Amino acid sequence: MRFFYIFQIVTCLFIAGCTNHTHTGQGLIWGPPSAPLVSDMLSSTQALEYSPWETPDWNPQSWINSRGGSAKAVIEGFYTAGIVSDQYFDDNVPILKVGQKFLELSREDKHRVCAFIDVMFGVTKQGGVFMIYFDKYYNVPVGVFTAQGLQLQ
Repeated sequence: MRFFYIFQIVTCLFIAGCTNHTHTGQGLIWGPPSAPLVSDMLSSTQALEYSPWETPDWNPQSWINSRGGSAKAVIEGFYTAGIVSDQYFDDNVPILKVGQKFLELSREDKHRVCAFIDVMFGVTKQGGVFMIYFDKYYNVPVGVFTAQGLQLQ
């Protein structure tokens, strides 16, 4: 029983000692974060999600130029990378079937891939939309691309 009382006293003193120091940052196990580290993270202009095409003035022609001036090479690159797996019509509705790599892209790059496909095939120019299906689910739409942009479920 005596051991239990000593244990309680030591525990209370330890807790009281820790609570006095946590407000000032002293006595923490790892110590407080250094001010330069915190300010570097807060003031950093680098995006947390890296995108190789992260420029505000992106246009489809920049991707075409990067592939030697061939739009076909860009679309073939989508297939090779597993971003796009198929394109077809289902009851006169254009379907873009995407792979796992499409889902791993940033939101902005997903939009750019769909915008590139739209510019090349002119779907929304004619007032249409195209449905986006994930290749692992048969005939289950995961999104739609309209003149207003990409909308994923």
